[in-house]
Amino acid sequence: MVCSLDTDEYSEEYPREVLGYLKEGVMILSEKAGLIHYVQPETGMRLLERKK
Repeated sequence: MVCSLDTDEYSEEYPREVLGYLKEGVMILSEKAGLIHYVQPETGMRLLERKK
């Protein structure tokens, strides 16, 4: 997860100034699919790693 719009948390690589226009949900960076915006979690979705 590179940012949570709902909790106003953003990584250095994806700051509020770049993604804040989305207003809600989370942004996930996938090795296979790239950057994905989720407003609602998909069934079975879970956070596997938290990068600091």
